[in-house]
Amino acid sequence: MENTKNLLYQYMSKNNSSESLFEIKSYELIRYLFKKINREHNFNKKVTPHTFRRTRAIHLLDKGVNVMYIQELLGHDNITTTQEYAKVIEKSKFEAIKKATPNIKTEHLEDWNDDQDLLSQLLKL
Repeated sequence: MENTKNLLYQYMSKNNSSESLFEIKSYELIRYLFKKINREHNFNKKVTPHTFRRTRAIHLLDKGVNVMYIQELLGHDNITTTQEYAKVIEKSKFEAIKKATPNIKTEHLEDWNDDQDLLSQLLKL
C-alpha cells in the first residue's frame, strides 16, 4: 500500500497536479447527468437541478412548513424570494379547482323559488 501511495505522489509531482486524482466536481457531474437525461427523454421543459430545488420548496410550503424554515434551507437572503414559491401554490390550487369544476350553464337551471320542496327544506334549517 505504501508503494502505491508513493507512486501516486510521484505521478502528481511529475504532472504538476495539486488536486486529488479522484476528485469529482459534484456540481459539474450533476449538470452533466441532467443534460444527458434531457437529451434522452425530450421533456417539454428543461429539467435542471434548480427544478428539483424549487419543486421541493413548493412541496414543503404546500405541506405547511414555515416559510422561514424553507428560506433558511434554500439559503435565501430575502424572505420575499422564498414567498414567490407560495404564489405558485396559490396559482396551482386555483387552476386545479378551475379544471375540476365543470362549466355550469345557468340558463338551463330552474329558478329555485319555484321548487316548493326545496323551499320547505330550507325553511326547516
